[in-house]
Amino acid sequence: MLNKLYLKDDNDPKELDILVSQIKAKTYNTETLGVTHQVPFRIYQWNFEKVEALKAHLGNPTRNKLLNQLLEIALEEVFKKLEENDPEQLKEILDRIGKSK
Repeated sequence: MLNKLYLKDDNDPKELDILVSQIKAKTYNTETLGVTHQVPFRIYQWNFEKVEALKAHLGNPTRNKLLNQLLEIALEEVFKKLEENDPEQLKEILDRIGKSK
């Protein structure tokens, strides 16, 4: 079972559902929560162009907010798949959260 500190309640909308509804409505509203870390990141050109197109479609939210939401979606999906297929490995990963240097 996943550590609930890192997962939303089952009744909460998933980040993917939130983003898709924002795309349909052509609106983008998010709140920034918690501590942030500056991480230098190089993005492939084809992904950059997709992010920029999505950003423009949503009314130009900050790139950081959009990338954070896309990262959250990816992590939710990976953790969900690991929970289904290899819960022991997922537990190992979650046990490392907060312990990196």
